[in-house]
Amino acid sequence: MPLLKKDAPQDLKDTLLSVEQRADECYKFLRLLKRPANEARWALLTAMALVLETSQQRFGANTSKHDIAMVKLDRCTCGFRFITEHGRIASRLVKNYTWHGSLVEDANHALHVTEQYGHFLNVFPMWHKHHEQVDLLPDGRVRFYMPRDSPRQRQVVSRDTGRKELTSFYPIGAVQKPNPRRRCAYSGNFGIKPDRGAPPENSPTRRQAH
Repeated sequence: MPLLKKDAPQDLKDTLLSVEQRADECYKFLRLLKRPANEARWALLTAMALVLETSQQRFGANTSKHDIAMVKLDRCTCGFRFITEHGRIASRLVKNYTWHGSLVEDANHALHVTEQYGHFLNVFPMWHKHHEQVDLLPDGRVRFYMPRDSPRQRQVVSRDTGRKELTSFYPIGAVQKPNPRRRCAYSGNFGIKPDRGAPPENSPTRRQAH
């Protein structure tokens, strides 16, 4: 049964804490941190710029899909904090920055990990603020429920994830059946992934661990 944090038993809180701690350690899997900080920052920034330029070429600068790409890249900015806090120091020996095979792979891997961690940071504040309910599944996953969800919230999320345009989703005056939005957190290395068909929360609020 889904429970708010204030109503959850201690064993559930302990499980959520272990999931949270595991997600906070996702930086340990970033191969980019083994490189000098100046090279790592350049590689991550280049990878983000490449994604943005590719999106602009495919969809145009003033389109919803391009906006979605920018929202996703915003979640990856925590990678720069990981480089500063857990990476190597900058090296003066790095003078020529070249976008080559292994560096490309490491930068793209960092984008993937940090984006997933960004999703994680968007979900957990609502658990700590007693807004989202949590249910522990038998396979080790943690499912989040938002009982006070609203059609307007789903409109915005649907638009930001590219599922539907904002003006064509949930017409004004339409009666909606109760259907709490669900999110699913895997107790793995990369934080969370949403259920298939369930749009991810896009709140900029960061997690506040208690």
